[in-house]
Amino acid sequence: MPEPRKPEPPVKSQQLRVFEAVVRRKSFTAAARELTMSQPAVSWHVRALEEACGVRLVERVGKSTVATPAGTSLYSVARHLVNVERELRSVIAGLGEGARGSLTVGANTTGGMYVAPLVIRAFRDAYPAVEVRLVITTTPAILEQISGRSVD
Repeated sequence: MPEPRKPEPPVKSQQLRVFEAVVRRKSFTAAARELTMSQPAVSWHVRALEEACGVRLVERVGKSTVATPAGTSLYSVARHLVNVERELRSVIAGLGEGARGSLTVGANTTGGMYVAPLVIRAFRDAYPAVEVRLVITTTPAILEQISGRSVD
């Protein structure tokens, strides 16, 4: 019988944000200033992320901090996460300010007939400047469209 795998520590989005800032700024201290955190807190987050990943992600080169090859691979994903979070915060802030734009909602047949119209009506009342489109199809198709980002 194979030996059970021990669970890996979870990777937290805060750790990825801190890691991204350290690599981009090439400094724990500069990242700490940017994130308004203490330098020991930044070090703790990076160390916890390294433990969760099981590899070193950054190393000192002279007075700079640079990503290891594994860290370089992770950095591109962490950078994407930071950009998505920034965009999300902007959208959420816009909703509170009378947002404009469009929203495509996907639902299966039952949800599209009974639940979605009520939710969409309430949303339109609250945010009249947002155009809402409803796509009704099968649940697997909706999940695929969400993955493909053609449905919000």
